[in-house]
Amino acid sequence: MPRNSEMKPSTSIFFSCFFFPTMKFTAVLLALASTVLAQGASIGAPAEGSSATTGRNITVMIEQPNSLSSIEQVAIVIGLVHCGSESSCPEPANGLGVILYAGPFDPQYATPPGSLPPHQNLSLQVPETFPVGYAQLGVAHAYLLGV
Repeated sequence: MPRNSEMKPSTSIFFSCFFFPTMKFTAVLLALASTVLAQGASIGAPAEGSSATTGRNITVMIEQPNSLSSIEQVAIVIGLVHCGSESSCPEPANGLGVILYAGPFDPQYATPPGSLPPHQNLSLQVPETFPVGYAQLGVAHAYLLGV
């Protein structure tokens, strides 16, 4: 982080659309597909329409739904991609953009229990060089189901 004398004026970006591509490494029958699809992680915060300042940290909450099956977490990747406008975010299959986090995922239950699904909060810095305007925050989640 630059010293105060080196700080540049900050600019804002606005989170307008989110996507949640999920990579699943499973060994289950097709009949269980609806159960498997419910296992993926999602972004609980920041909310759609939130704003952030380049060069500053944002708190990203990744939620993992409760599961009846055993899940071994492998990793998550969180990325931020610039959108031309609020309605022109790229398709999720086109990638995660600038990677803000790639690493372990260890969701925990909230206190008091039942107030939130298992989740993990991460403090991530929006790069100072990230373009001003609308952005899309995404998460890719890799896990093993039924191990």
